Amino acid sequence: MKLSIEKPIIIGKNHNQAEMAWAWWHEHHARLAIVGDSQLSPRKEMIKSIAGLIHGRDSNAVFWITDDPKSSLSEVYPIQSIPWVEQFPDPPKEIVDRDIFIANRKFFSSSFFSLLAQKKGILRKDLFPPTSYQGHIEGPMGGYIRAIQTLEDEDKKTWLMNEIMDLENVYWYKTKDGGRKFYLNSEGEYQKALSFLVAAWSFWAYTCELEEAQQMLLIIEPPKEFLMAHTDPMIQEIIVEALRILNNLSVTTTTTVILSSETFNPIPFHNYRYRVIFQTKDSDIDLSTPENKKAIQMPSLYNAWEMGNDDKGLWEDNHTGERFVLSFSGEDVSFWDDYEDGIRQDQE
Repeated sequence: MKLSIEKPIIIGKNHNQAEMAWAWWHEHHARLAIVGDSQLSPRKEMIKSIAGLIHGRDSNAVFWITDDPKSSLSEVYPIQSIPWVEQFPDPPKEIVDRDIFIANRKFFSSSFFSLLAQKKGILRKDLFPPTSYQGHIEGPMGGYIRAIQTLEDEDKKTWLMNEIMDLENVYWYKTKDGGRKFYLNSEGEYQKALSFLVAAWSFWAYTCELEEAQQMLLIIEPPKEFLMAHTDPMIQEIIVEALRILNNLSVTTTTTVILSSETFNPIPFHNYRYRVIFQTKDSDIDLSTPENKKAIQMPSLYNAWEMGNDDKGLWEDNHTGERFVLSFSGEDVSFWDDYEDGIRQDQE
């Protein structure tokens, strides 16, 4: 019998050593942000354990945008949803989420060309002539392509059309135990930002194309350098908006979102219900300052960190206000399979 993935996941223990379970698939619990240094905290181990657990039961459930090096064992999984979603006109006015869909589609295509211009070292207005699209018969890319076709500079035209053709197959990769991953391109600041945008765009379009409901987990690991104060404002604006759109998928689709980050930006602004805060280093907020210690009001957490207990973090539920010290161990991550009975029978 195939076991369900729609069961709470035990992700640690609270201060009383009672198991802490997260109803990850439920729409009211589908946003989790985990903050912590990549070396000082178990943040990456936590997301790896959760992803592996869900992937073990459903190989179609886990998607992951990461800055990690590509695994040599990965198998190409192309997502071809961007052209699919661009072929349709704007939705009719009676569709509830019409304006959101239109705004998202415009954002992705416009940001794509803005980053291409920066990558090329030219102004956006010099990329191609002003354009508009015919919303009653096409998506925004239709207008951009027509404008590009009018260019007299054949080299620029060819370059732009090749970039657009690359959107036809966005390469994610099937992994053995972590689901389908998109590995960010690290060849320069604007190229990495562009690859993050394309990853977000392709997954958003993929959820638009799905005909049957599929419970999914999307793990997002945005590069730290894109969310710090010194980041190029244009890049940060695009990355933060892409994160907001992906986060909103937990409301409009059967997608749960985990943001795994070394920074707090933009977590306070994106309405994550749950937050796990581990130790940070060189982040956008210094947790060790007297002001932040006083604001967090969790002396036992700081004492644990001072004693070298890196497995300890602060669990926060922004809906109920519940806060406690969470102890994490990858060995404890498991499904609460008898959840329907309300009692978990521990196995000897």
